[in-house]
Amino acid sequence: MNGRRPAPAVVRPLAGLLLVLWALPAQAYTVGSSLSDPCHERITGRAFVDLTRELAMVEEGVIPIPDNDTWQDLSEQMLANLGVARNELTETQQFILLSLVVGVRAPDTDGHSLMNLASLRAIHGDPSDEGQYAHCLRASGDDGPAGDAAAVDGTRRRILELFDEGRSHFDHIPGQTRVIRVPVYLDFYGRIDVHVYAPFYYVGQALHVLQDSFSHTLRSDDDGLHTIRSVLNYIDAISSDFDERRDGLAHSDSLDQCFRPEAADLTEAAKRATQDFVFAVRQEFSGVDPDAVEAVLDAWVTLRPGCTIDNGYCGGGRWLDLLREEQTRPYVAAFFGCSVAGGSGPGAAFPWLLVLLAGAGLVRRRRRPGARSSAVRVRACREDAPRERRSPRRERRDAPRHPRPAPPAAGRDATAAPPIPSRSSGPA
Repeated sequence: MNGRRPAPAVVRPLAGLLLVLWALPAQAYTVGSSLSDPCHERITGRAFVDLTRELAMVEEGVIPIPDNDTWQDLSEQMLANLGVARNELTETQQFILLSLVVGVRAPDTDGHSLMNLASLRAIHGDPSDEGQYAHCLRASGDDGPAGDAAAVDGTRRRILELFDEGRSHFDHIPGQTRVIRVPVYLDFYGRIDVHVYAPFYYVGQALHVLQDSFSHTLRSDDDGLHTIRSVLNYIDAISSDFDERRDGLAHSDSLDQCFRPEAADLTEAAKRATQDFVFAVRQEFSGVDPDAVEAVLDAWVTLRPGCTIDNGYCGGGRWLDLLREEQTRPYVAAFFGCSVAGGSGPGAAFPWLLVLLAGAGLVRRRRRPGARSSAVRVRACREDAPRERRSPRRERRDAPRHPRPAPPAAGRDATAAPPIPSRSSGPA
């Protein structure tokens, strides 16, 4: 083994943890945890609360409410985090909102802790086309201008699949139930099962994809951020063979940061689209408009063709500037860091790795200045360094081998009566 001593066993988990922490922001608006801001939850919660103030809600006594404290305790904490008083929503509305929020978290966690490296690698590193479309990202084969169209089509297809799954529970198709138990992971408490209203749980998952279409695309102010100019690429951006002309714009960490003042208009647009989608779901469930959901996708998830690197993505504008502030890079470059000092990117976290290793008794001796580790870091970050071409055999070897997460197990159907939505006015 080249005469080298194997690294202590604890090094591998720590290094893996840091790689995952660097990769976590790369999957869209973040979900709430002790490590991340609750972007998806906040957008969904505020959109729903605002919508209930405009709509006549007649689900009371129709949607089955579980007779246990778990969902109520979670709902109380959720409302507190959203800054919503409990008396603003009825018990039924609280149960619907909890189901939406648990659903909107599911694509990023699948009920696992953000520290569960194996599970997160299977979710966020899923190289399949559908795995990328679940976050409104280009698949590996979505190259050139045609790749934008393929990614938008795949995103719309995934949203409609999730809506249809929710609709099947609403319609009470044999084998489906309306109230199901799904896993939720809470920091410092662990994994628990909670009852949710299945139709809106799957609508929440569809909302996750819809909201990702704002943080994972380049949009235009010309039409109120309704149309997409280009879809971003994550799966190729983390490799060493990324080419923007072929693969499209690399995923942007800066667009994912929904609480940044510069991203406020984009976040507000995602909220409006969320309101439109929830209202459309109610229209379809009630039989008022069987095409309401597709109409929302036509309004918010459509491509403006012809915006490429050659024409600056049709002018680019402020969103292209924000996008380029912090784009995803190959894992190797991100791990070793390309900044000399300061900053909030991956390179800035490198000193903390040394602190972790030192605390674990792993830093045993000092290296002289200019040692090999520094040379490796410089080579990884040089813009003119030759780019490694990954062989097909290596691609197959490096692909995640974890099975895709299984759908949540269905629980007992609490009742057979569906809700009958109505409205007093349209969405804002």
